[in-house]
Amino acid sequence: MVKKIFVFYFIINLFNYLYANPHKIIVTVNNNPITQIDLDYEMKILSILNNRAISKQQVNIALNNLIEESLKKKEIINEKIKIDDSFINNHFFQISKNLNLNLNNIDQNLIFLIKEKIKIDKLWNDLIIKKYGWKISINMKEIDQKLKEKYKENYSNEIKNNLILKEKTKKLGVFSRYHLNKLKEQSLIKFYKWKKL
Repeated sequence: MVKKIFVFYFIINLFNYLYANPHKIIVTVNNNPITQIDLDYEMKILSILNNRAISKQQVNIALNNLIEESLKKKEIINEKIKIDDSFINNHFFQISKNLNLNLNNIDQNLIFLIKEKIKIDKLWNDLIIKKYGWKISINMKEIDQKLKEKYKENYSNEIKNNLILKEKTKKLGVFSRYHLNKLKEQSLIKFYKWKKL
């Protein structure tokens, strides 16, 4: 009897593994589902944006991206931050131009999802600036010292402004990671059994 139950259990699990439902929920983030098809699309997007195939070991990166994106969306909605669609379209076309993408060969669902990522990233950056922008201070003496070490006295305002922007971006990245980690700690993230590629 035990043997029959084991064989039955084994066959059912094998069937589920071989014919995984693409709409199967693999993670919930505060009761918002992430499905196998979401993960498949994320893997395709990463492949397109990185201009190379994504390995099976990078599935966790894609899944983490989806979890973080879900948290960011919720926070953006809570803060009621908006963006102009023309910015998203311009940024998308700039990315496609830089990567030499033939948009006729890319699934429209993927194009929509890439634009959605651009939107979320921009809104998230705006949110971080809104919440933490006042905490960002740049030590101008350090900037001047770095410039003098690298360029002596021969540097333009453009070079100086680029270095200032780079330092601000670094500090915003720290605040972004801090805020996202805080959201993760406050969230219910539940993993389900799922088929790795």
